Amino acid sequence: MKKFCVLISVITLILFSCSDGNVLEFELDFDQELGLCGDIYSEDYLVYDIKTDPNESLMLLFSGSDTNDKIFFPTETPYEEELTINGSSTRFNYRFYDGDPLEIICQGIPSSEVNITEDYEAQSGTIKSITTYEDLDGIRTVTVFIEVVNTDIEILTADNITIGTYTHSYSLDN
Repeated sequence: MKKFCVLISVITLILFSCSDGNVLEFELDFDQELGLCGDIYSEDYLVYDIKTDPNESLMLLFSGSDTNDKIFFPTETPYEEELTINGSSTRFNYRFYDGDPLEIICQGIPSSEVNITEDYEAQSGTIKSITTYEDLDGIRTVTVFIEVVNTDIEILTADNITIGTYTHSYSLDN
């Protein structure tokens, strides 16, 4: 009887103490068509992708500089650049919202109707960009491909996260 009680106690302990906890899985199911806050020679660039079901964003923030300006306004093709995520001048965030993220991203006075409900920020990692361009009739069309490598955001397990592409055009006559 004593062995039976011990066996029941051990089984009960195993059943009730071994919990998977809250296992969360996130799919980075973004359209990979990036938006940009800032223009040529900006103090800071904010590159983002959003989705609205559910309301989420991926955001890269990095300082403008002669080198970083070439990511969006290259002088050679292809132009490759790597930026180190450091949590201050170069940041990568994965955010959740209680409304449409476009209501607050790039807004001088953001909507008070939308709030960030969860914010996961990388403290390390690398942003890689490859920029190409095509000149046609005095118009340069630039395409920037961006990925994040070896990031440490706790809820993302991928080593390489393709953020997407940003495309813009400008006149070469200026």
